[in-house]
Amino acid sequence: MSESDDSDYSPLTSESDDSDDYRPPQVPGIELPLEYTLPADKRFSHGLHDFQQRPRLVQREISILRVINEITDKQDWYQGVFDDEVVLSWKADATQDPLINDTAWDWCVAELQDKAHIYEEKQHVLVLDVASRVCKSDAVVPGSIRSLMKAATDPLRLEAGKTKMPEDQTWYNSQVIDLVNPSFLDLSFGNTHVFWWGGKTELDNLFGSSWIDCVEDQQDYYDRQDPCLGYLWNCWSQWLPSEVQFDDGTATGVRITSYINNLHPRNKTLYKMIEQVISLAIEHWNDVLVFGQNGRTPPRVKMSYSFDPPYPDWAENYAKSQDRDWKRHDPQRYEQVRKKVREYMNLPDGYNYKNEGGDVEHDPLLNPELDPRQSNPGIEPTTDPGLQDKIEQGYFDYIDDHGINETVMNKWKRIRSLVHPDAGDTYNYNDWKRGRLSNHIDNCTHHEQATHDYYTVDLRKDFREQGLQVVVKLSDIEVSPEKPECKGEDWHLASNLNEHVIGTAIYCYDCENIIEPCISFSTETRPQEGEVGNKELEMWELEQITKLFGIEKDLLWNVGVQELGSVAIPEGRLLSFPNTLWHRREPMRLNDKTRPGHWRCLVLYLVDPYYRICSTRNAPPQQQQWWAAEAYHKIDFSKFPPEILQIIMDEVGEGWPISSTRDGSRFASRSEYDNSRYYKILKRGIDPSTFPESTYNARWNCHEYNEV
Repeated sequence: MSESDDSDYSPLTSESDDSDDYRPPQVPGIELPLEYTLPADKRFSHGLHDFQQRPRLVQREISILRVINEITDKQDWYQGVFDDEVVLSWKADATQDPLINDTAWDWCVAELQDKAHIYEEKQHVLVLDVASRVCKSDAVVPGSIRSLMKAATDPLRLEAGKTKMPEDQTWYNSQVIDLVNPSFLDLSFGNTHVFWWGGKTELDNLFGSSWIDCVEDQQDYYDRQDPCLGYLWNCWSQWLPSEVQFDDGTATGVRITSYINNLHPRNKTLYKMIEQVISLAIEHWNDVLVFGQNGRTPPRVKMSYSFDPPYPDWAENYAKSQDRDWKRHDPQRYEQVRKKVREYMNLPDGYNYKNEGGDVEHDPLLNPELDPRQSNPGIEPTTDPGLQDKIEQGYFDYIDDHGINETVMNKWKRIRSLVHPDAGDTYNYNDWKRGRLSNHIDNCTHHEQATHDYYTVDLRKDFREQGLQVVVKLSDIEVSPEKPECKGEDWHLASNLNEHVIGTAIYCYDCENIIEPCISFSTETRPQEGEVGNKELEMWELEQITKLFGIEKDLLWNVGVQELGSVAIPEGRLLSFPNTLWHRREPMRLNDKTRPGHWRCLVLYLVDPYYRICSTRNAPPQQQQWWAAEAYHKIDFSKFPPEILQIIMDEVGEGWPISSTRDGSRFASRSEYDNSRYYKILKRGIDPSTFPESTYNARWNCHEYNEV
């Protein structure tokens, strides 16, 4: 992808006027290259081959994140965290996880108390907060908005029930209903018309008065550039965000100034409710958006490891003094050390060596020639009075042949176990929250940063003049006794690269008879050199390595993604997160399987305000019904028979954005679906293992309007 200086790109603000120029909007995909990309330090980050969690988190930190997330779901947690009896009861539950020891629990309590103070001020709490963060709140959105949204979306739900679907529905999940779908009638390169001469839509003038022309086709980026990164750009279409202006004169402080794609402005109540949620989501986004390559929160537990038991001191001292041949120059000392080695060899092997694939067949310490009992356990010393002496001599011969250092090392690897690094080993909680990470421990596996700079984001202040661009989606999930479960999603990010989405906010305004709905999060990561596959670690220690990093054993050598945890999203909760996080909705299941249930949400996608992309300000609505309604106000059709009016609508040509056969349905036929954005994206599904090494085998998926 190309990177350009600021001087190369002067994006239109939401109020700019190009009426003096005979040209279309100066935005990527129309007048600028589709794949135009700002340098990383001049924009917010996303998770498509861009931002990574560095370093990879150890499992103890994942456990700390899980405990904090679960406790902040408890009622009045922000008060209970200061009550010793309540905290003690929480500890009993938390320490069921063996990684939550007393030190880790003390860290959790200290962090929860600080979060409680912030919650009292902001009414939201940050969870899974590492380099990327998730923000959740059950209190910030008033209950009145929830009630009004339930009523305001009912007409849309009724209209969606009339939607025609193709006869072949194997590709369509009927349990997921999008009332407002940004992927339907989006900006289609080669088909959609946009304003020239600085024309623009307004909520009370959807079709403007300026000349429009069709945008040009885009050559597939896959054909022109990197065959792997090419899949992340969409050369066929792009979401059309709405323009949102900051306006201190309104109750919410923001105002939608261009129509929401596929939601007519006559739905005034719903527009007002969406404005309010956008206003509240902005405060969340301020706390979670990732700028450049700078993570928001440093690791709590630095990646390091030690062994239990440690390598014996006497063997280490002997190794340091091997500038002399002790066997020849000091046979008495050599014999003393050799006897210690023999005693050391009698220690029982550790669990991991015996149960996780230690190479018994070729293990020199289990050589049947040394001890016949290894190949014939029935042999007892009493059957051969000299057997024990032969065994002992065999072991001493082995020590002489292989050397003391090699013999001790081989045995130590068999009896040792990895010890998880602990919270506070490297720096305490107070140093961590101030970004002072300079304390160092000897067994740290790689160089670490000495400080972390916490930073703030203020969208209202930084982008007050130009405003924001937001994509809106309204989605329902309906579950019935006949279909008591709606399958979950695959891991995905929120958009294609050319849509430049950097943040998502999901507001659940209606949930009934669903077992705790939740969304899981993961992040691209890359282990630092020496973290996995260290030459000191043996293959039979894989079980311990996987526990140390929280990696599934079959993914040990494919560690490009790390799962952080799941966050519940019940009714009334606003959940916000950056597009540096992969996410997936988990399966929805009925609580009472004799009754239907549903989960309904408003989803907001924030476009990176350092870019301006083509929005509904630049493109008039494409629904023919919207155009027809506008025409009725300007032309007296009262004397026309209905049959004639229908013929006019069917036969009208270039002036209409789309045909009447397509309007009012998602797709008129399977063939139309085959030519749609959804199918073109989905049929491009690729095997992540074919990615070049630079992508670290990260999983790839494009978030579409429905599961297939």
